[in-house]
Amino acid sequence: MTQKVHKVIIGGLEYKLTSDNEELLRKAVDIVNAELDELQNQSEVKLPVSQLYVLSALNLAEKLSKLESDVESERIYFRNEIDRITQIIDKSIS
Repeated sequence: MTQKVHKVIIGGLEYKLTSDNEELLRKAVDIVNAELDELQNQSEVKLPVSQLYVLSALNLAEKLSKLESDVESERIYFRNEIDRITQIIDKSIS
């Protein structure tokens, strides 16, 4: 796929970003904007944009780390289940 330039609004500011997957880019922009909005709504004072961006990045990185950890736990679980079932099959055909 070819990279195209897309205009997006993040935190009220316009950016021109390149991507070969506009749908994925738009979804990512929506996630970031939702995170920015949530942080601003939780704050009792209006936070500077730079601080909002840093806190949003930290929150999103934490969510990603949790998802990666969950995926790894699931991978280990299924690997163990495959090993267990393989042993049962091996015993039954021996």
